[in-house]
Amino acid sequence: MNERDIKKCDEVLELLPAYQDGELTPDQIPTVERHLAECSKCREALDELELVATGLRDLPEIEPSDGFTHAVTHEAFRAERRRLFLRRLVGYAAAAVIVFSVGLRILDMNETAGIDVSVELPNLGLLGDEEYLGLANHEVGISGDLELEELILDEPA
Repeated sequence: MNERDIKKCDEVLELLPAYQDGELTPDQIPTVERHLAECSKCREALDELELVATGLRDLPEIEPSDGFTHAVTHEAFRAERRRLFLRRLVGYAAAAVIVFSVGLRILDMNETAGIDVSVELPNLGLLGDEEYLGLANHEVGISGDLELEELILDEPA
């Protein structure tokens, strides 16, 4: 057997299951049948496939138990819920990492840029000196919830 014959055998061996099942195209059938007429190795392979198919057809049909279908369906549903939960969990974790990273980056930018966001509040005469000094010693900042919050810097002496 030369290299060309081996290549042809490999091609035909791949087509044998489809040939046996009647699934080849009309132009493939004569090619396979001509090769089978000439090649005993491929004929033996086809005979083995037919023995396997006959053996499978002769197996008794098994009926599943009453709860089998329910158990399989239930387990498939649980597996899908678990998969969706993990997918959401990964999504939430990724979002938290992004928010945390952006927050750290913003804080780092403010520190490295030396930005001073303090504002001097003028006393418009509406408050007494003591009330004005108490208000002036508070800084207004932004919390993680983007709500204004008051941060006490230090108490007046």
